[in-house]
Amino acid sequence: MVVMFWLVGDEEHNDPRFGTASLGLYVRAGSWCIAQVHNQPEAKIPPEWEVPEWVVRGWGSIREANKLVEQGIWEAGHHCWYFVWIRRNNTADHMRYQRKREREKWERKQAKRRNSPGESAETPQESYTGESGA
Repeated sequence: MVVMFWLVGDEEHNDPRFGTASLGLYVRAGSWCIAQVHNQPEAKIPPEWEVPEWVVRGWGSIREANKLVEQGIWEAGHHCWYFVWIRRNNTADHMRYQRKREREKWERKQAKRRNSPGESAETPQESYTGESGA
């Protein structure tokens, strides 16, 4: 299973659309979204990340969420928010792509092992007596 991270660019600390608190909410919410699908099948990955109101309210960050909407970074939904501005590597589509790529890599590795002559050869039982030569 591929481990995903919410990536933050080295220029985001200077993005004038973010205040310190709203940038913190943005990153925390992204991390929360990714955590929701950790160890879940690809079918459980949503078409886009959604941050429920109850989560943001629990963090005491409704004001910051509204600032993200004002700046065009988030979009308000029905009792939730969606990411409008998002790095390609942080999208749900990219997570599906990464998982597919890792799964195919693993399958190729397994197929190579199955086709390896050393893997299928049996060790003759009489070649090992269980005793040391000492």
